[in-house]
Amino acid sequence: MLFAQQERSTNLLGDHQKKNAALAYEIGKYLGIDEFTIVQGLQQVEHKGRMEFLSKNLLIDGAHNEEGIRILKIFVDQKKKEFKNIVYCFALKKDKQATLVTDILGKDAQYIVVNTEKPILESPHDLLEKMKDVQVELASPSEIGMVAKKNTDTLYVVFGSLYMIGEFYKE
Repeated sequence: MLFAQQERSTNLLGDHQKKNAALAYEIGKYLGIDEFTIVQGLQQVEHKGRMEFLSKNLLIDGAHNEEGIRILKIFVDQKKKEFKNIVYCFALKKDKQATLVTDILGKDAQYIVVNTEKPILESPHDLLEKMKDVQVELASPSEIGMVAKKNTDTLYVVFGSLYMIGEFYKE
């Protein structure tokens, strides 16, 4: 197929979005949408909560499964040279495994469990218990936002659940 061979540009962050944009382009052409409209749409598309910088050093992403976390890691690895430190802040739904996070992002990474009490999410204290073998702290979305404002040389990467990501728009 053509979309597998040719990438398209989009304003969404992450190299994987170029392939997604190519697929969207081909579907648009198939549906009879004119090329100008498709290309303009790809340049103006927004996807809240997906690889979105809320500030220079506060990145949010709804990555919650293995593929999403791997894609997030690739993006963050490309940004590492711009920051002194990386801190991963996350909350997970009850059906997700905390070990998946450390298996992909590494046991040497710095972690913050986002302190949010939503019934669909794993209890922050249970997550802390499951993460005993790594450096981990507990902080609320507002605390993470305040720390990010003070430590501009650190990239704070918030991920794991769109249910929790919404709290960062309130800050």
